[in-house]
Amino acid sequence: VASQPPRGRLCLGEGEAEKGGGGGGPSRPVDTNRWWTPAIAPMTADAEHRTFVTPLPYVVSLMDNAMNVSYPYVQANPDDVRSMIEPRAHDWQIFTKPRPTSYCLRHGDELTASIVWRSKSDDVMKALLSRGSPYLTVDVLDAGLELVTRQGVRNFSVDGTAVECDGSAHAGHEFVVQLMESDMEWRLWVPPGTSVSCHHGPATFFLKKGPPTVLRVGHKFTGIVRLALSNNCTVAGKSVTTGQLSPHCEAEGVPRQDLDPYVEALRECRGMVPTSSSVSVIGKANYRLHWHLEAAWASSREGTSGKSQEGGRSASRSATHPAGPLLVLA
Repeated sequence: VASQPPRGRLCLGEGEAEKGGGGGGPSRPVDTNRWWTPAIAPMTADAEHRTFVTPLPYVVSLMDNAMNVSYPYVQANPDDVRSMIEPRAHDWQIFTKPRPTSYCLRHGDELTASIVWRSKSDDVMKALLSRGSPYLTVDVLDAGLELVTRQGVRNFSVDGTAVECDGSAHAGHEFVVQLMESDMEWRLWVPPGTSVSCHHGPATFFLKKGPPTVLRVGHKFTGIVRLALSNNCTVAGKSVTTGQLSPHCEAEGVPRQDLDPYVEALRECRGMVPTSSSVSVIGKANYRLHWHLEAAWASSREGTSGKSQEGGRSASRSATHPAGPLLVLA
């Protein structure tokens, strides 16, 4: 294996090389103990090797032409506790049209990272990852966006109205899709007024036969798209292909039904995106987590023009915690 990041994996922004939190470049060595380090780590000899980054609660797999997103389940063993994902499938694969050809790390610090995908020499997609955040955020740059899964769709809705997943385009802001095999419900927020079409493919979990299910966002636009898991056990039924209950469900026929406050919290906070962070120690007993936040939907080339109600703002948020491990639940 190589002893340095592969050529092109670092595309740090201006000033990043001098920052103590997570920069790199000629002026200082690249950090090797950050949670985002796998994004720039040398590849192994295994041709099937994928780069996994774990912002949690999601696991993200990076490829030159796409980003795979999985929601893991916890497996407790006598010697350890592991976050498990099904290696033959993923919940979502996200990419732009035109399809990217490479990715690189633009920014990384204690709690956030920005990974950029390029088509030839142009930036077309930027993932804004934040540790412990319930959102996966993608900044689309003058391109179309597709979210692909090899699962069937149980229900699909646009701004609270149920519609068919039949390829029809619907303009809206919040799109909710319930997947059959994983029994999960995901919420997708796009720039207000952006068109999204749902194409329900016959392909099923683990079986790569037939076209997959596709959520196609816009045709060519610039703006923030956010994805969040809102229920990990929607009906608590057994999979039609594996015959097994989702590991996130407690018992068959007992779905999660107490998540209204969580969904409202997702909606309330959807408009502010963490773009950088820092961690500082206060005395001997406390530490402070600090995030810089930016508005998600200040403007968009497709959808409503001008600024949305969340637009045109940036802010900072801090939280002080007792010293010790930090557990973030999502």
